[in-house]
Amino acid sequence: MTKQNFVPLNKLLLEDNEEIKKIKTLQKREEEYAYILGPIEHTIALHYSDNRKIKDRDVVKMLKNLRSNYSQNLDFFKEPLEKEIIIQLSFALQETETMHREIYLSISYIIWSIDNRTWTGDNRAYLEWVLNFFGMMDKKERKEFKRKYDELGKEFGIEEEKIRAMTAGSEELNEDIYEPSDEEEAWSKKDSEYFAMSDDEKCRHLLECDDKLESSKVLIDLINQMEAYFKNSNFAKIVQIADKIKDTKIEKKMREVIYSMKAEALICMKEYEKAENAAQELIEFSRNYPMGYFNRAVIRFHNNDLKGALEILDKTIEVAEKVNMRHFQYYMLKADILKKLGNEDYKKFEKLAQDTEKETDAKLKNFADEAGIDMEDFEEK
Repeated sequence: MTKQNFVPLNKLLLEDNEEIKKIKTLQKREEEYAYILGPIEHTIALHYSDNRKIKDRDVVKMLKNLRSNYSQNLDFFKEPLEKEIIIQLSFALQETETMHREIYLSISYIIWSIDNRTWTGDNRAYLEWVLNFFGMMDKKERKEFKRKYDELGKEFGIEEEKIRAMTAGSEELNEDIYEPSDEEEAWSKKDSEYFAMSDDEKCRHLLECDDKLESSKVLIDLINQMEAYFKNSNFAKIVQIADKIKDTKIEKKMREVIYSMKAEALICMKEYEKAENAAQELIEFSRNYPMGYFNRAVIRFHNNDLKGALEILDKTIEVAEKVNMRHFQYYMLKADILKKLGNEDYKKFEKLAQDTEKETDAKLKNFADEAGIDMEDFEEK
């Protein structure tokens, strides 16, 4: 057998045609796209079989990174699982006529599939399912897997046929195992379409949406995506999203966050004039939100105007303490500036920064404990 060589996906994929652009979800088209879905999920199952520490949220994070960057060279990816998925996709796509959107839709479908199992309350529900599906569980694990779902079925009143479909391995699948209702099919279609929306599509959806709960869901998704872009240093994307949604009909607190994220992204891009305008816009919108002042102080600091930065930091701290929104960064930056200016008061503000950080961590832990949230999951969000 001839050994396949890795070829970057960007060299294998075709530009989208009009027909492909119309596809909104792979729901009911799983078999047609098994040649893409299969290699991704089989690779995830193999990785989990060797590394039982990862959770579903880790896989989602990696899949979102792959969805945004699959055209990058292999060395762009840091996680072993990301690299292996790209390699297996390269092998699978050679000698096929696959388009960019088909990869995007396939990864989106798997992200949706993972989210679709959160109702179980198990942070490895998808990983356990995919391990079972590909027959990588031993008898004891498989028995425990089925027992969990039997109990969930009884707890939530789910019919046995549906539970059997949820726990079936690839060799057990057949068309007669479970037939979803029209209502379930309609919900799945709508939900999976949402997970396949691009940033621009979600922004448009938010602008057009009149349902408060739906708007909140879309807004939180977009803010989480902006945070992910911060981690990937994709600051231009943050600015683009912020500009599209900052004036939508949303709560004041959420709008403050969006204005601030835009200013922070512009600072990271060293677009200081634009960042100054964004910070000033935030201050004019909400004079009792300290991040507007803090962003201006950071701009002064980057422009080596230490005294100007110190003056604005004092205003930042005054507002923050007035509205009970203290943050260790405010005190830490003031300590750094005082140290540069040779002012021994920096030690006092270093201590304040440390105390504030401990206080914030304690509040977060109490909140997580009261809400029954895994702290790792809370921090990820």
